Amino acid sequence: MDFDNYNDKEGLENEFNVIDDLPISLSTIQEYTTARTDSGSSEKTWIEKEADVECILENLSDSQKENLIAVYQEATHRIFYKIDVDIVDNDRVVINNVIYEILAVLTETPNNSKRVMVKQIIQ
Repeated sequence: MDFDNYNDKEGLENEFNVIDDLPISLSTIQEYTTARTDSGSSEKTWIEKEADVECILENLSDSQKENLIAVYQEATHRIFYKIDVDIVDNDRVVINNVIYEILAVLTETPNNSKRVMVKQIIQ
């Protein structure tokens, strides 16, 4: 999503930061921890880090993926968060009961947002 090309900037709450005005989804950011099983082995478990975090979820088309560098080409979606959201590469995101593995968290300071490249996990 190129915020500079966003149509109809007039009437926006903040014409320099259109993330304030686009449709939002609510997400849960989870971080993993290691827990011991009854047999004594370690197991990765996910705990809630932040809930009801506003974001913008964007599906990536095949043509959009072709323009990405190789490490991001397996991404299925981009998620945009406000810059102050605490999210890192080792976290994961849940939106409407769908889990997304984080491939990278990129900070876009001109738009005052974080762009998170994710891959949808099929359960």
